[in-house]
Amino acid sequence: MFRKAAPQLIRATRPAFRNLPNGFDYIETVPADVSTSATVEQPSELLLTLTRQDEFLMAAKVVKSVSLMTANGKMGVLPGHEYVVEKLEPGMIEVEHQDGKVEKFATTGGFAHVNTDGSVDVNTAEAIPATSLELALVEKELAANQDLAKNGDEDGKIRGAIGVATLEPIAEALKAM
Repeated sequence: MFRKAAPQLIRATRPAFRNLPNGFDYIETVPADVSTSATVEQPSELLLTLTRQDEFLMAAKVVKSVSLMTANGKMGVLPGHEYVVEKLEPGMIEVEHQDGKVEKFATTGGFAHVNTDGSVDVNTAEAIPATSLELALVEKELAANQDLAKNGDEDGKIRGAIGVATLEPIAEALKAM
């Protein structure tokens, strides 16, 4: 039945499709093609937006650089960095401010969105200033999670393994401070 009706539908709708405007006629500014050899103005500053869940820790703050622990290893971001979206691993986020002061945040993971316009959006599940962490307490919690991962029931082993994977890199970073 469809084979018989399809040609009739196509003939009936063909005049309507001829009168449709170009897709870009609906918007005010039409995108322009840019040559791959065109010079692009490099941003001179880096704007960092750092959030944890629904709270801003930094909102479009001008910084010198940002170092992130990603699934592919440690990544540094400076103004003019290429566009990239990276998954963050547990560890430290290091923010170098314009005055040279370095601020560190312990994170359990998240995502970083680096834009070519000089902005970086870092969205974390949790980000705690490293100055508010005590190495002894982190090591104590790490030992408890290691014990739970070895000696707990099935659920406890999973929770312990997650705790170890989160706390080990943070403890290592705190030792290096």
